[in-house]
Amino acid sequence: MMVPPKKSDAVVKTNPDPTEAVKEALTLAIKNLDDKLSSRLSASESAVTLARQELKDQLLALETNIGNKFLANKDLVDQLGLANKAALEAALLTQKEMANKSEANTAESAKATNEKIDRLTSRLDTGDGRVFATGEGKQDRSTDKGQTMFLISIFVAIGALALALIPHLK
Repeated sequence: MMVPPKKSDAVVKTNPDPTEAVKEALTLAIKNLDDKLSSRLSASESAVTLARQELKDQLLALETNIGNKFLANKDLVDQLGLANKAALEAALLTQKEMANKSEANTAESAKATNEKIDRLTSRLDTGDGRVFATGEGKQDRSTDKGQTMFLISIFVAIGALALALIPHLK
């Protein structure tokens, strides 16, 4: 069963067309929303533009900094190369001087040894230092042993000299 509606429950119909005041209020509200939206979009675009410019400036500064560091490193490497070259040249010059001194000392030593050998040879040729046997058949062997030791030491010195010269002859 259907209950008839009460008078208080009745639907009130209004005029579907809004009044001019409502139209004006709605237009103003829409305009305010559009202005707010436009200003927010404009602010966002400005922020993005500023962020991009800041990032670009930072990247340029970083690129310049890296370039400067590469140039500084190149300068350091060049200086190190020059220092190494100078050190190598000094070491080679010192080695050459030492080799020349060693050769001169060896030549002097050989000359002194040759002079001693020549003196001994001349003494032996002239008969100096010989002792003749006495009538009893005795000979003085003390000088023979000394001369033998002296000759042995000369031959050892010549051998040592020869061994010292072998590396310099190569």
